[in-house]
Amino acid sequence: MNGERIMSIALIVAAAGLLLWAVIGFTQGSVRASGTGSPEDYARMVADELPDKCATPEGYTDAEWQEHMGHHPDQYAECFSGQ
Repeated sequence: MNGERIMSIALIVAAAGLLLWAVIGFTQGSVRASGTGSPEDYARMVADELPDKCATPEGYTDAEWQEHMGHHPDQYAECFSGQ
C-alpha cells in the first residue's frame, strides 16, 4: 500500500511539473513572437512597412496579398476603395 501511494504522489508531481514546464514554454514563446510591446518594437514595426501598403510585397502573390489585406479591413480600407 505504501509503495502504491508513493508511486501515485510521484506521478502527480511529475504531471504537475510537466504542465508547469509547458505553460512556461508557451508563455515565453508568445512573448518572443510578439516582441515586448515596447515603443521601440512598435517603431521598428512601423519602419518596416512598405511605402505603398497596397502594393503586393515580395514573397506574396497578388491573390495572397488581397486575402491578407481582407483580414485587416481597418488597416487596408483605402486599398479596396477603387474596386
